[in-house]
Amino acid sequence: FHKPCNTNDFENVKWVLKNTKNLEYIEMKDYNECCGLNGITKLSEYPVFLKLFSKKHQNIINTGAKIVLSSCLGCVATLNMYSLGKYKAQDLTDFLAKNCK
Repeated sequence: FHKPCNTNDFENVKWVLKNTKNLEYIEMKDYNECCGLNGITKLSEYPVFLKLFSKKHQNIINTGAKIVLSSCLGCVATLNMYSLGKYKAQDLTDFLAKNCK
């Protein structure tokens, strides 16, 4: 799970992730650090975006997960655009509704 900047109480989200059947929660290093988009402000500062995203990208890859969940559609779009096919980002609510019945 990638915790977006606008999610304050992550403990409730983590509880859901850990207690949902058919879902293996793998906590990535620095799960709570920005994906680089920063509410689209970093699009005009590409070197800053690239530095932040590169770190997030490597942390996702290091988990071995094929799917990374987030509750921010901007983060999901960014993670998908720059994933290089290494993983797929999905919205947490959509994922739970489709896969964890």
